[in-house]
Amino acid sequence: SALRDLRRTRQRRRLGDFEWFDAAYKVYLVGLFGGGGFLYLSDALGNQAVSAQTIADVAKYGPPIIGLLACLAVLAGLRGGAQGGPLALEAADVTVVMLSPVDRRAALLRPAWQRLRSAAGMGLLLGAAGGQLTGQRLHGGLWPWTFGGAMAGMTIAILWVGAALCAHNWRLPLTAATLIGLALVAVQAAALAYTFPGPGTPVGRLALWGLRSDPLDLLALLGAVIVAALGIARLGRTSLDALSRRSSLVAQLRFAVTMQDLRTVILLRRQLNNENPRSRPWI
Repeated sequence: SALRDLRRTRQRRRLGDFEWFDAAYKVYLVGLFGGGGFLYLSDALGNQAVSAQTIADVAKYGPPIIGLLACLAVLAGLRGGAQGGPLALEAADVTVVMLSPVDRRAALLRPAWQRLRSAAGMGLLLGAAGGQLTGQRLHGGLWPWTFGGAMAGMTIAILWVGAALCAHNWRLPLTAATLIGLALVAVQAAALAYTFPGPGTPVGRLALWGLRSDPLDLLALLGAVIVAALGIARLGRTSLDALSRRSSLVAQLRFAVTMQDLRTVILLRRQLNNENPRSRPWI
């Protein structure tokens, strides 16, 4: 109860200091560049119907290619989680809340849900845009393509966050996380080359709902939710040292982005990706 009151008060004060004109300007820029880019791509692709051979190639190679993207997202999530991600709390949460007599899982449940929600929303938007652009050239209607693309994009985003949470909270070493991710990518690449179902192919089938609509394809989304749930179930094992380091680096990174200091942004991003230095050099 005290933790909820604390966060509610901080949110109210943060909103009180928020400049709504700056928020409206950011929304304007996102709408201008995002909408303009979408219209440009839509005009560049056109709406001419493709040949039957092209449709057959899309149906054959589309699912394994999109499945390869899903496996790459899992690889990125596993490596990020093994290096301390995906959560990055504010410094006050790390130094006060995490060291207070409050269950760590209960304290981290809301930040983890917010991370998962934002990633899923971004994946849904990008997937829906991709499905809408694809539906202009292929038969099946815009709505099935848009729905399938949105579900596939959301599935890939949830897999990324879920894999990161599992790798972090299950204390997976970086070497093991990399090997597991590379194995998934290798199997999916072989599935693309030799046309057999790979671990990421169900996600690709979900994206191609405009060609074939099968409710069983939604099991891919269910699997991604299960992976995320497994990671959230072990939130109590989140490393406090990793949270402290990431909160400091992310705060500096945001300030550097605000000041448009590209050199500092690159340096801090490199530090975020190398939180566990090698004990021995490669050579």
